[in-house]
Amino acid sequence: MVRTKARWRWRWTRLAWSGLPRATIRGSRKPVSRTTAATRRNPAPAATEHRSTLQTLVTGPGTLRFWWKVSCEPGQDALKFEVSGTEQCRITGDVNWEQRTIEIPRGSQTLAWTYRKQSNVAVDQDAGWLDQVVFTPASAPPVITTQPANQPVKPGSNAAFPSR
Repeated sequence: MVRTKARWRWRWTRLAWSGLPRATIRGSRKPVSRTTAATRRNPAPAATEHRSTLQTLVTGPGTLRFWWKVSCEPGQDALKFEVSGTEQCRITGDVNWEQRTIEIPRGSQTLAWTYRKQSNVAVDQDAGWLDQVVFTPASAPPVITTQPANQPVKPGSNAAFPSR
């Protein structure tokens, strides 16, 4: 039997994570950017269905950025990302670190990364990695509470709307 691995690695984040396999967490004092230090998780074997999932819950709208990579059998095994059960993107084969930016819709959303091994053939490292997951909530758009008064404005000119 081939064991499936997902190497979950992340930088300090305020997100609460679930679905993490049991493994020892060890911190590193080695700087990885100007302001953070890395936290690594040991390789995580998948359950009997040959998959390993890491997930968190956010409230949108907002922007999600993360880095990921995969080393597996092309077309058979993959690392995929879903928002509330809807697949957004996936990588398969031998893909080096790449950054993804995803717009997250309004409301409570479950963000899930799943490494899935579909065959018993061992290719490359048979693993997926995730790093630097950052969710930035969107700024609240302005709310118009009363309709502004009509005013004539010449084309190309500016209109002024007094605040109350």
